[in-house]
Amino acid sequence: HTPHTTHHTHNTQHTHNTQHTQQRTTTHTTGGLVTSGGGLNPFTSHTVAEILTMDNGTTFRTHVAHLRSSYHSNNEALCSYLATAFSQSEFSFQKPDGGFFVWGEISPKLQPDLQVLLGNCTEHYGA
Repeated sequence: HTPHTTHHTHNTQHTHNTQHTQQRTTTHTTGGLVTSGGGLNPFTSHTVAEILTMDNGTTFRTHVAHLRSSYHSNNEALCSYLATAFSQSEFSFQKPDGGFFVWGEISPKLQPDLQVLLGNCTEHYGA
């Protein structure tokens, strides 16, 4: 193929995929699948299934890889900050291998400061 032919084939495939997606969306929204009847919502379930299998799962795997990288960077930044902001006697924690949360133990000597912080957050932010 020449570069021009390849580009044309790619655009034709993209147009076909877009039309196919629009057709399926119309079918799902007008076909009664939006009402769940108390069970798992079939529209949502089918939409998730489409996303998981789109491009043989490549798009989903790429997205998950991006999220994992982002969460890893956030975890590194948070743990680095905690390690420099607090001494081990004030706040101790284990750096997690994964997940969303860093669990730690706060020294009893910091408890009064936390009560003030909580009061400020509640007053200013409604938290």
